[in-house]
Amino acid sequence: MAKGINTHTVKRQLREDAEKLHPWPSEVGIGPDRAAVNVYNKAQLQRSYRKWTPIDLIELARASKLIVLADIEFETYMSEGVVIRGGRHGNTPVENPRGRAVATLNSAINAILRRLGVTSMSTSTKQTIAAEAEVERDMRDKTDLGSEADDGLLN
Repeated sequence: MAKGINTHTVKRQLREDAEKLHPWPSEVGIGPDRAAVNVYNKAQLQRSYRKWTPIDLIELARASKLIVLADIEFETYMSEGVVIRGGRHGNTPVENPRGRAVATLNSAINAILRRLGVTSMSTSTKQTIAAEAEVERDMRDKTDLGSEADDGLLN
């Protein structure tokens, strides 16, 4: 069997990666709202650390910014209502155009997430990714990873 292709090695790598997050890509500006970084960090948990490619991380950062923007626009839409006053004199009830803007943002977000394979992929790929992510989450939940022998975590 090739070196590095066995369960022991994979579990060791997952343990090493359990606390890691990729930094925000320098190719994508953060802007004034740091909430996108929080979304980006949470969204990375959909795959194990080593499964993210540099271009995927750039796309994920862009999607994270759009998610934050969509949330802001949706909250505004909710406070304004579905029907607002408009027309020539501002007295005619009209559909709030912000609803279409939110729908457009959601479509763009979904398209990026589909391209990343976060939302649509084969069942076996989803299961593999979910299993690796679950092992990483379990590793994160352990309070003192450094005190246990490596082999104890791998069994």
